[in-house]
Amino acid sequence: MDINRIQTSLNCLSYSGYLLNNEQCVILKNALLILQKENYLKKIFFWGQILGLDNDYFIAYGYEHDALNGLIYYYSTNCIKWGLMPTVTKNARRLTEMCSTRFQGDPTLQIDVSLDVQLKQDTVEDKGNQQTEDVKQGDSGNMLKEEDRLAATVEAISLDTAVVPRGALFKRPDGSVVENLTFAGLTVLEGRQLKSYLHLRKPQEKWVTNLLTRLDYNYALDFLDSVDKDIPEGL
Repeated sequence: MDINRIQTSLNCLSYSGYLLNNEQCVILKNALLILQKENYLKKIFFWGQILGLDNDYFIAYGYEHDALNGLIYYYSTNCIKWGLMPTVTKNARRLTEMCSTRFQGDPTLQIDVSLDVQLKQDTVEDKGNQQTEDVKQGDSGNMLKEEDRLAATVEAISLDTAVVPRGALFKRPDGSVVENLTFAGLTVLEGRQLKSYLHLRKPQEKWVTNLLTRLDYNYALDFLDSVDKDIPEGL
């Protein structure tokens, strides 16, 4: 969410029961403005909050030039000191999928995923679970740092849930993606259609998918995957 509209955006999510108080909102907004200035970011957004046992993680992201390929993620446990989110590795993605324990709130914590997998294996009848065959207790390759787990979790959530309205981003001839300054929002009719919303991620579908399904196709606007192509369908 845009930091300039953070209070309004949080009010729209008040039905969920998870909110930031006024003090946290003020601290968060000021901290993100400082973070944006120190890192020379063109825009910065508040991604959300991941709850932990000891501390919660506050996630933010921004970009310098490219609004799609240049996204940079940051995290903090106190809304004051921010750390750069590490690059997600293939091993971190694999171990994160197996890890089911709650976040502790300590980025330096080392998690032995083999113990977590063994605990789950003992609670099911199928002892030959395919997911646990590759995990051996005590193997150093099964140690997962909570900071890496946090990065992999944020990536997984963003890939599936981050969406933008069609027309909000514009792809230049040189391939860079920028904010469309002429975008004034969707009409009421467009807002009711799933094809009016696009995934904020690198395209995974073939580039001709939108070309074959949209009569008003515009490559500068329709370069992202449409939500209406998701399986299962979201209503």
